[in-house]
Amino acid sequence: MAREYAELKRSWGGFNGYDRWLGERANNATLASIAVYTQQVPAFLGLLAKLEGDLPRFYMRVKQLADLPKDERSARLAEHAGTQ
Repeated sequence: MAREYAELKRSWGGFNGYDRWLGERANNATLASIAVYTQQVPAFLGLLAKLEGDLPRFYMRVKQLADLPKDERSARLAEHAGTQ
């Protein structure tokens, strides 16, 4: 993976913005954290679409979601996944 990332980085002209995540110290824990972080992106995009791109309303709704217990938050987010 490190070799492939180095090749990709060269194709970007040396852009190093992902070094922290994919540099020489990448490991299973790092990759798992990226997966956990990105798995809800479709749900958040769906929520934003449902709110017609209204960022103040989106941020307010996300704050409300953050205050919910994890199971309820996950269920609410699942309602928005795939609705973009």
